[in-house]
Amino acid sequence: MNTFRLCSLAALMLFVAGCQKETPPPKPGDNKPILNVDAGQAAAMNAQRGKVVQKNKNDFGQLAMFYINYETENNRPPANWEEFKAYMGREAPNLVKLVESGEVEIVYNVKPSSSTVLVYEKKPDFNNNQFVAFGDKHVEALTPDRLKQALQNR
Repeated sequence: MNTFRLCSLAALMLFVAGCQKETPPPKPGDNKPILNVDAGQAAAMNAQRGKVVQKNKNDFGQLAMFYINYETENNRPPANWEEFKAYMGREAPNLVKLVESGEVEIVYNVKPSSSTVLVYEKKPDFNNNQFVAFGDKHVEALTPDRLKQALQNR
């Protein structure tokens, strides 16, 4: 009786293993991941955003530091991008590239303080947050409504 059960189980396992279809190899260009939030791939998008978040926090903090140093050395905040870019000079080519990419906005002619926005992301991420650097160099994520309120503090 045990032999019969064992043979039946082995036959069933062989049958199930033999029924699986072979997946065809990917076609050229099919190996690129496509992130689709509706298909449950939000975790991958969060991981990608996590990399951007750390970089933006650092970059925004550095932009705020340059802004504050400019204001301290010139007794006034920068009036425009050309003036601010000339001040940063060759010390921060990655920051110049970031600003010129159009992804961030610098608020000119504001005196740095803990409540004044100096730098912010132009577009919110998929969580509806925008990173913002304040005049005391702290960086935080705000919703577009909170950013709009913070921008009124001049």
